[in-house]
Amino acid sequence: MVGDKLEDMQAAAAANVGTKVLVRTGKPVTAEAENAADWVLNSLADLPSSDKKAAKISVMDKR
Repeated sequence: MVGDKLEDMQAAAAANVGTKVLVRTGKPVTAEAENAADWVLNSLADLPSSDKKAAKISVMDKR
């Protein structure tokens, strides 16, 4: 699961998603959100290209 806020990481945990990736999208990220994530990236571009091809990635945006 890829998200940009604590609530995304919590939703992933509630759904028993295996890997939670928090992406900093130019807005402040809390320490709590970072601690809830398995990985913290500065950009979606930082995802390894093999993961983009091999895995189905859910991206939750802020709407």
